[in-house]
Amino acid sequence: MVWPLIGLFVIWIIPYELDVVERSMIMLMTTVPMAGNVVIIANQLDVHPEKAATAVMASTLLALISVPLFIGMS
Repeated sequence: MVWPLIGLFVIWIIPYELDVVERSMIMLMTTVPMAGNVVIIANQLDVHPEKAATAVMASTLLALISVPLFIGMS
């Protein structure tokens, strides 16, 4: 939830103008879900792989809403 808000901050608060393509790229980059390799690395390092899997699942479910919403805003 914080990362898309940072993207909005960059777009709306930074004093110089961004064109439509730059704004769309920033919002798309901040709303895509976490990569699945996070779970593999957490499993190999034995650093709470179940929490990593939950984070990937939550970010994917959130992306189902946030990606179309932010693309529609640009």
